[in-house]
Amino acid sequence: MKALRDMLDKLHPHFSKGGKLERFYGLYEAADSFLYTPGEVTGSAPHVRDAMDLKRVMITVVIALLPCFFMAMWNTGYQANSAMQATGGTISGWRGDLLGMLGYSANPDLFWDNLLLGASWFIPIYLVTNIVGGMWEALFSIIRGHDLNEGFLVTGSLFPLICPPTMPLWQVALGISFGVVIGKEIFGGTGKNFLNPALAGRAFLFFAYPAQISGDKVWVAADGFSGATALARAAEGGVAAVTHTVSWLDAFLGTMPGSMGETSTLACLFGAAVLIITGVGSWRIMLSTLLGGGALVLLFNSVGSTTNPMFALGPQWHLVLGGFAFGLVFMTTDPVSGAMTEEGKWIYGFLIGAMCILIRVVNPAFPEGMMLAILFGNVFAPLIDQLVLKFISSGGCGMSKDSTGRVLIVAFLLCIVCSILVSAAAVGLNARQEKNKSEEKRKNILQAANLYEAGVPIDEQFNKIEPRVVDLQTGQFTDRFDPTTFDSRVAARDPKLNYQIPGNEDLAGIKTRSRYKDVYLVMDGQHLQQLILPVHGKGLWSTMYGFIALSGDLNTVNGFGFYEHGETPGLGGEIDNPNWKKQWRGKKIYGPGEKVKIQVIKGIVDKSDPQAEFKADGLAGATLTGRGVDHLLKYWMGANGYLPFLERLKKEGVKP
Repeated sequence: MKALRDMLDKLHPHFSKGGKLERFYGLYEAADSFLYTPGEVTGSAPHVRDAMDLKRVMITVVIALLPCFFMAMWNTGYQANSAMQATGGTISGWRGDLLGMLGYSANPDLFWDNLLLGASWFIPIYLVTNIVGGMWEALFSIIRGHDLNEGFLVTGSLFPLICPPTMPLWQVALGISFGVVIGKEIFGGTGKNFLNPALAGRAFLFFAYPAQISGDKVWVAADGFSGATALARAAEGGVAAVTHTVSWLDAFLGTMPGSMGETSTLACLFGAAVLIITGVGSWRIMLSTLLGGGALVLLFNSVGSTTNPMFALGPQWHLVLGGFAFGLVFMTTDPVSGAMTEEGKWIYGFLIGAMCILIRVVNPAFPEGMMLAILFGNVFAPLIDQLVLKFISSGGCGMSKDSTGRVLIVAFLLCIVCSILVSAAAVGLNARQEKNKSEEKRKNILQAANLYEAGVPIDEQFNKIEPRVVDLQTGQFTDRFDPTTFDSRVAARDPKLNYQIPGNEDLAGIKTRSRYKDVYLVMDGQHLQQLILPVHGKGLWSTMYGFIALSGDLNTVNGFGFYEHGETPGLGGEIDNPNWKKQWRGKKIYGPGEKVKIQVIKGIVDKSDPQAEFKADGLAGATLTGRGVDHLLKYWMGANGYLPFLERLKKEGVKP
């Protein structure tokens, strides 16, 4: 090491002021500081001795992340190997050649096979992150004439861990560039950014390239394999849907699909212990985040919901699903973008925990809420600290009437009171809400069949419609359930009544469906005029729920529309556009041999096309939403959906 020290000392004059390489002093200093402790010491009083400097803080965080690094590689490989074993897939390209030389056999039961495959996905993302991000850091340090500090060491470690394994490397480079440049450097660099750079970069990718960082096809590194995260399953079917594929212990250990380094709560707990013992991470923020999330979960559990299964998901599940544990330990405790006052840390953490659960449970478009909650907390951290300092400096409750602190406290208390009143109103009005939902559902059925008349009571209009329940497996009507109260969405969450759809059949991307469906008949005596069928499937951001009405020939569409979804307004949200819905009337579902031919195309249907009756206009700027509509129709109108029922209905007619 002495030889290295001597070499660095000889190079020092060239990089110091007046040297030929003066402009690059920051790069030299960064290498010197990384290898050795700084040589500068104070020459006069006061003297402060502290073993912790920025370099040691960053290195401590990286050490705390080591179990997450391990899980990022092992679990990524385990999930991919398991998927390939089930589907018969293989590894191709440079990965296949490299792994073949290392004796890889694609066996999910072998530790090294999992670690090697996972490393082949994780290491490239890690390298691109640090090379591109490091270049930006170096560029800004040269331009500003500042030292290149160790702040990026943590950002460069966190960002790969919150990415899916299949993310294209050019998007990794773009995301970390946004995080470093827009999230940090334009505000002055390390210590001056108000947003967490790693999360800022991920948020950019989430909204700019959602197909590569969300959905069901990005979490398992196996070609053609579709597998939702456990949290996405919970949003669709509650605890029952989660436990069908993963136990609580599996979720705690992290053996499930997800962002590479976020899945293991156990690994995060190790990191929490390291950060708390060394004093690098704030236990106050961690605990208050846990309390804020837990409090809101218990509130939602007590309120309950018949339509949203996330209301029933317990706190023990929220902790181990998604990025809650990882965000709680490594993201909320960022000393720069988080609250800095000891009292403010309690408020800051509680706010993030509550916001995360609020987003997860209430917003169907974002089953994961930790990223947005932390960024929200980052924005409010300076305000929280200012409030705390004003409160303390004014002697607590002795603030003047017009002080900013007093105004903010009154506003905060008013928000709490209003929240309690709103929650109480939600519980008290639950029965009326359920009645209104029933009215709205019947209205949507009438609208799908083009039978709705504004101003006429719903009960009176619905008299012409006969609800029935169908067993999808046999294609026969069943009297097992009361058709006026049966809810197939609730039944889909019941293990005794649901059907877990194999991945190769699941065109609609719904994972689970009820074995029984409520259908609606419009009769003219003994003659069937219309049949209204509920359908649903994944769009870009959400599950889309709607009804399709078929004429008496059970092939011609009489109406089609969605009544619930979370697609982007102005883009995928155009499925609500009356003109788009109007085009469906007269379209045909089946071609020769009962083959589903209906499709949503890109662009506008050419009316002179002989196949135009089987085609519907796409959605401009919303290809993935249009594809979701196309896929859900192919699923529900196909052999795994209503086709057996429709064939029997054509053959036997409607029997009482």
